[in-house]
Amino acid sequence: MPDAVARFSGFAAEYDAARPKPPAALVQVILQWAGTATPDVVDLGAGTGLSTVIWAGHAGTVTAVEPSAEMRAFASRARPDCAARSGGPPPPPAADLVVDVSDTSRRHVAARAR
Repeated sequence: MPDAVARFSGFAAEYDAARPKPPAALVQVILQWAGTATPDVVDLGAGTGLSTVIWAGHAGTVTAVEPSAEMRAFASRARPDCAARSGGPPPPPAADLVVDVSDTSRRHVAARAR
């Protein structure tokens, strides 16, 4: 079984085109709980950055954290206003950091053999 990063290699553009984008209204729901009008957002398991795009114009900063170099490179090209990092989340720069952990981050968890 390929590891969680390898199984998403070789088709970043196709993946980005096929995956649904989150609804723009989601930003307004999350902003109600952020405590600030322009939160710093971290998208864990960002893939090609599909969940980062909805934050354009709403967030102070957006950081996509993605273990796959190919997916991260695609996110950087497609969404240049977003910082992209490898691996785990960066340390919180401030107490008001908002971390957006999307459901799509679960795709990087390897399935257990039954």
